[in-house]
Amino acid sequence: MIRRWVKGRVAVFIDSGNVYFYEKNLGWQIEFGKLMAYLKNETRLWKVFFYIAFDPENEKQKKFIEFLKTRGFFVRAKEIKYIKYKPEQEAVKAGFHKGNIDVELVIDAIQNKTRYDTFVLFSGDSDFAPLITYLKNGGKKCFVFSVKTNVSKELLSAGNFFDIARLKRYIKK
Repeated sequence: MIRRWVKGRVAVFIDSGNVYFYEKNLGWQIEFGKLMAYLKNETRLWKVFFYIAFDPENEKQKKFIEFLKTRGFFVRAKEIKYIKYKPEQEAVKAGFHKGNIDVELVIDAIQNKTRYDTFVLFSGDSDFAPLITYLKNGGKKCFVFSVKTNVSKELLSAGNFFDIARLKRYIKK
């Protein structure tokens, strides 16, 4: 299905935070082993990067990260931080958890740009629009795999959009 879209060596970059919201919007979960098999079958896959912020106390998340590694994903994992509010804000809430790994995705995409011809991004985050523009200006084919209800207008105009719902029969858990 995507074979006709992507050409040459393909690098896939998955923003797990956004994938979590895909699954909520779609009403079904992605089976990442199936996703890897699909990508290998449909493309000249170079590498699949998976970016995740995780709670080191969460055994389920740690097992998931190990599962991804055994399936061939190159995982970039970063521990979430607990950010405390300033004393004058504490009446509202004590703080919040934060985990952002977007910068690592951008660095990997740029550092490895000579190793792939097609850039595939699983995200709907508008922060990645400048990266796609940069890569396109460098001659890369760029695709955004997301859900129509979860993709920014900046990404829609920056890269070729592919609705991940079209892959349901191949990748659904």
